Amino acid sequence: MEKQKTIVNQVTLKGAGIHTGNKANLTFKPAEVDSGVTFIRTDIPGSPRIKADVRSLLLAPRFSRRSSIGNDQAELQTVEHLMAALSCLGIDNIDIQIDNNEVPGLDGSAINFVEALEKAVIAHQDAPRYVYTVREPICFQEGLSSIAILPDKEFKVSYTLNYDHPMLAAQFLEITVNTESFKTALASARTFCLESEASELQNQGLDLGANYENTLVVGKTGVIKNNIRFNDEYVRHKILD
Repeated sequence: MEKQKTIVNQVTLKGAGIHTGNKANLTFKPAEVDSGVTFIRTDIPGSPRIKADVRSLLLAPRFSRRSSIGNDQAELQTVEHLMAALSCLGIDNIDIQIDNNEVPGLDGSAINFVEALEKAVIAHQDAPRYVYTVREPICFQEGLSSIAILPDKEFKVSYTLNYDHPMLAAQFLEITVNTESFKTALASARTFCLESEASELQNQGLDLGANYENTLVVGKTGVIKNNIRFNDEYVRHKILD
């Protein structure tokens, strides 16, 4: 049976949130077995704790285009890249101190989180790991988007991306996701948006911390003021999300 994991050493990252533009310090600290992933808002009196749990999810439209969690004391936006890194590195228990309301966007991918967590040294703990198993198909559809979750012995993602844009023709990727494939094929894929939607997103109070370095802005002839890391970086990032 697999053992739970945490980190050995404390490590800190800092940066601005992609949506709010708010600057934050993010400190990873070891945590006890069965404690899970817990965010601690150190900028709020009493340092309220937010458990990274499905019951903590905050839903759209206020939190559209990002994954956010919270409770009646505090909220935290754009946790998806960090949560993907924790999941694929197998880290079950960790305390994460943060002094603002959005996780730093860094370079727009998860690679900086992976590097920091590995620098902190990942270690096994003396307790069994709990695993959820999909036993029957689960399907959802909203508009033109759909997702189907099927039983399998491995964690495999098959993703089709199709935008009505000349530079974002249909892309498909199927990948078995584990620690190594995540680090080499997914973690460094960056978030993106269309040039045509950038101004409207900022008018909605989104992408206030986005720039050409942490976001692939796709224009009519390609990425503006940046270069892609993979020919299919867009679908890889969607799988990362």
